[in-house]
Amino acid sequence: MLTRETSEGHGFDLALAAAFVVATAAGLAGAAWARGWKDAHVDDLAGPHFISDEPGDDLADTGLFAVRGGILDREVLGEGVLPFAPQYPLWTDGARKRRWIRLPAGTEIDGADPDAWVFPIGTELWKEFAFDGRPVETRHMRRRSDGAWSFTTYAWNAEGTAARRSVGTGGDGVAIAVALADGVTHGLPGTAECTACHDGATPVLGFSALQLSVDRDPLAPHAEPAPEGAIDLRGLLERGLLTGWPASLGDAPRIAADTPEERAALGYLHGNCGGCHDDDGALASLGMTLAWDPEAPSAVRGSLVATRARAPLPGARPGTAASRVEPGRPDRSVLLGRMRSRHPVHQMPPIGTRLVDDDAVALLETWIRRLEPEPEPEPELGDHAMTLRILNAIFVALLLGACNSSAASQPAAASTADATPDPVLRGRYLVHAGLCIDCHTPFAMGPNGPAPDMTRLLSGHPSDVVMPDPPALPPGPWLVLIGATNTAFAGPWGTSFSANLTPDPETGIGSWTAQNFIEAIRSGRHMGKGRPILPPMPATLVANYTDEDLAAMFAYLQTLTPVRNAVPEPRLAH
Repeated sequence: MLTRETSEGHGFDLALAAAFVVATAAGLAGAAWARGWKDAHVDDLAGPHFISDEPGDDLADTGLFAVRGGILDREVLGEGVLPFAPQYPLWTDGARKRRWIRLPAGTEIDGADPDAWVFPIGTELWKEFAFDGRPVETRHMRRRSDGAWSFTTYAWNAEGTAARRSVGTGGDGVAIAVALADGVTHGLPGTAECTACHDGATPVLGFSALQLSVDRDPLAPHAEPAPEGAIDLRGLLERGLLTGWPASLGDAPRIAADTPEERAALGYLHGNCGGCHDDDGALASLGMTLAWDPEAPSAVRGSLVATRARAPLPGARPGTAASRVEPGRPDRSVLLGRMRSRHPVHQMPPIGTRLVDDDAVALLETWIRRLEPEPEPEPELGDHAMTLRILNAIFVALLLGACNSSAASQPAAASTADATPDPVLRGRYLVHAGLCIDCHTPFAMGPNGPAPDMTRLLSGHPSDVVMPDPPALPPGPWLVLIGATNTAFAGPWGTSFSANLTPDPETGIGSWTAQNFIEAIRSGRHMGKGRPILPPMPATLVANYTDEDLAAMFAYLQTLTPVRNAVPEPRLAH
């Protein structure tokens, strides 16, 4: 069902889109549109269509279709217009799409950078959206004489005979809303919404080496048959419309994958998410690269599988650890949870779609379920596993039963922390009452004997105190040797040193996140994935704390004075 509405009620979530545009624009401030272009030296393949920097009011002005008696003929293309079909099409609530490109006569695409093709001035691209067999909108991109790109949306009339500039692009104020399901509508975007996605090294999406590969993926969700006369990578190379493309990459690039399902899943993510999630844009700091790189074909998989997410699954308790893709566990994979959601805060992609892509969700669920779980690395601690468990139990008992002077001096802090929601106060109480200071603050001789040196609070074993190899234990049931600073410990596992817990970014935990801290405690491994945390750290005890408690402890530790102190690496027994 198609309806005409005013700009106030055309159904597109402008508030959400505007928020995303502002955020994207802030992250991409200073990004250059213009990338340069090459001089024309190929034969006339594109036609003589005149290129203007200003978009016309009618789609007919762009020369996409032939015009007969004032009516657009959607089956007859204008001169030089080439159809194409990406093998991993973008999902837009079930819309059926057609796409075309036209290069100015005598020009070519510079493909020397495989990740960012440079399109000549005057390049035009169109994408038509149809619902229930009726054209609703056609989006048009044109590279202007200044190197920037213009974006125009044309809304089709009910008869499918003409299309005029839509609301938000300077047209007649009429927008089309398409009823999809349960009151959800598809609305036409304005220029600002277009630039939210079409930004970066090249704003052209869907027209690239992988998308035009002659080795098409038979399992790609919503794959579209190539239309008659469609251009692909081989055709671009044979016609001389793409130059500089490395010959070693050929005309059949593909996603690196272990199974057909994985190839289709990663290809779908490239086509639907790689425009924003790349390794050099505003979201590069996430470390989640979904844009295919011909020189690193395994990067997409590597940035997802068994990689920790920065935020938990939608609806999960804050601080809950979760993986982007957890092998064998679709229910615990954040990526799939974001794809299933259409909550404005959680959904992915954040704009451009109002309905969940059930086919893609099913594909990714199958792929994740069939992934083999990553094997847990064995601790490299020699043949003393039982001894280590005994030692951990002994240290826990000793630490819990010790009369700790720093903890005993904090009764008021404990009462205050219990009565306030301030996480820093709560964390201070837990750190002090949990006896962290006894092992992570070096002891020094004072007027009343050895005591923690509070000028080096929680800074770990002093780097200037070099510990020799520990002496042999005396006869008898002796298990452990402890250094005079109370920060160096030797036993059957080797020699370990208390870590620097201050927020120094290089030698402490200043570069950690709360999630890193929580994962280290939960897993018993450095930052949740490194070497095992060694005795006498009571990891099994502290792991019983809630995520909120651990986050509060981390918040308190981040308020400490940073101490630059590089704690030595442990010396493991063999």
